[in-house]
Amino acid sequence: MKLETTAKQSAGTASRRTVLAGALGSAALVGMKDAAAQAYPSKLITIVMPYAAGGSTDVIARAIADKLRTSLGVPLIVENKPGGGGAIGSAFVARAEPNGYTLLLTPSGAIAIAPLAMKPSPFDAVKDFTPVAALHKYQLFLYARSGGGYKSMEELIAAHKAGKSISMAITGVGNSTHYCAYWLGKELGIDFVNVPYSSGSQVAMSIVKGEVDVGFLPSADLRPQINSGAVRMLLVASKNPSAAFPDVPTVSKWGLKEPEIDVWIALFGPRGLPDEIVARLSAAVSDVYRSGAVDRYLESSEKMSGTPTELAQVLASDVVKYRRFVDAAGFLRDQK
Repeated sequence: MKLETTAKQSAGTASRRTVLAGALGSAALVGMKDAAAQAYPSKLITIVMPYAAGGSTDVIARAIADKLRTSLGVPLIVENKPGGGGAIGSAFVARAEPNGYTLLLTPSGAIAIAPLAMKPSPFDAVKDFTPVAALHKYQLFLYARSGGGYKSMEELIAAHKAGKSISMAITGVGNSTHYCAYWLGKELGIDFVNVPYSSGSQVAMSIVKGEVDVGFLPSADLRPQINSGAVRMLLVASKNPSAAFPDVPTVSKWGLKEPEIDVWIALFGPRGLPDEIVARLSAAVSDVYRSGAVDRYLESSEKMSGTPTELAQVLASDVVKYRRFVDAAGFLRDQK
């Protein structure tokens, strides 16, 4: 009996020691994470761009990285991880350590639409990321080449009525340009032949070369071609005229329902990014935008403001909105 009592006492002591050791270990781990957050940044930061190099968002990402190198005092690189309408690069960041050294700079489509168009979805846009900073938003325009392309929406609609097949360049399945192609097709009764590319620059070249008939892009992706007259702007996907291109017809001219789309660019980290790191990055990016250092890359874009919490709300709202679009479009595809 005495041995049994002694054994129970020893077991209880060992159990208490185990609990105490676990508690101390957890406290130490929390302390280490807090210390790392306070020392941030101390090494190379990688900003992932989920599209191929050369597009307007890629150019802006590199301009921002260049300025952040100075303000944060550490090296920064932009790494392109295209594919899946932006979902591949986004998923890479979702799986990264939440230490602030792997970030995602992305258009809204790559994080809010693309994963919804894949089955199974590679990530949950609302749960798997930490919003850091909203950067800017822009309008999308419909373009055609000048030499032999459509001169106006009237010509495009007439060609459709005459039975002509019309090809539409998009920057991947399940993103903002795909959304606009789907919306315009539904509004006009046109079944566009969608041709996916990996970046805005590739879409721009496909339009100029006549590989496709039309395509949606922001003006920043085609500024040289707009200036040279190599492309025409047939439509702005908004009821509001473009401040930079006020003569481009709006959807209201054609009696079209306005697409429920706000194309925005934002910076995210993986889920669980410490508040101290979010605040450090958010302040640094805001300083870059306030300084005017990237203004020449923004074209007709509108700078955004707001807290990371407000960005989270915008993202959540967009996911709900675009899920309706994905369901209606019926283009869920298997993820191999």
